[in-house]
Amino acid sequence: MHNGASTAHVFPPAVTAFRLAGIPLLIACGNNSAAPPELPAEISIQAGNNQQAPIGTTVAIAPAVAVSDQSGSPVPNISVTFAVASGGGSVTGGNTTTNTSGVATVGRWTLGPLPGTNTVTATASGSGIAGNPATFTATGCSNCWTTKASMPTARWLLATEEVSNILYALGGANPNIIGVLATVEAYDPSTNIWTTKASMPTARQGLAVTAINGILYAVGGEDAAGNLLATVEAYDPSTNTWTTKASMLTARYAFAGTAINGMLYAVGGFDDAAVSIVGTLTAYQP
Repeated sequence: MHNGASTAHVFPPAVTAFRLAGIPLLIACGNNSAAPPELPAEISIQAGNNQQAPIGTTVAIAPAVAVSDQSGSPVPNISVTFAVASGGGSVTGGNTTTNTSGVATVGRWTLGPLPGTNTVTATASGSGIAGNPATFTATGCSNCWTTKASMPTARWLLATEEVSNILYALGGANPNIIGVLATVEAYDPSTNIWTTKASMPTARQGLAVTAINGILYAVGGEDAAGNLLATVEAYDPSTNTWTTKASMLTARYAFAGTAINGMLYAVGGFDDAAVSIVGTLTAYQP
């Protein structure tokens, strides 16, 4: 029964519910802050374990770890420190943090100077983390082969040369693509990465390539029509440009080229004019 006096109602401090036109309306009150992030519970190796590489070189796959919480979900923004534990090598980018996928990756791992086992540890910040630190193992070898990144363009009858610690692959052929190629691709051993450079003006296979004073000289070869070439073209890696030089005295294919004291020498091969394999030696002064 109402006697005219107001009636006081006490509502819960967190949530008050109203019903307007039969539709529930919730008004949130109080302190509803977001749930705290999950703490890291486990660190595990994600990539880069049990590799082999020549002594003093960088392993092909950079070590990476994954950090997860108790439910197995990734934990971002966790500090991880990569450090050499044995073998005398080195790492770059050793202090890093996990990304949104919970993964942290070292910059590079270079093995030590002696054959044998090398190890690197990855330590996540925090306590009570299972598997912490994670340990990576690699074997440094001598007189051994290792697999590196493949050329972007598969081919044969190409030529290769080195300038300033970069490997250049020039020309060649791949009948499954367009036949004879003018393609030039460069490989950086320090990063295990290939990049495409300016193509040769003349597509050819069976050419010779040599370097003089930091310039690559592409010499002779055979074009797509089967014509043997005397063409000489020079590539400057610093500007990524080609220029045409004086042609060889005779067109040749499948011969060898080298440089001695700034002179380019073309040796042997198949001579179209003689229609035979030859022992011809000619020299070019750039």
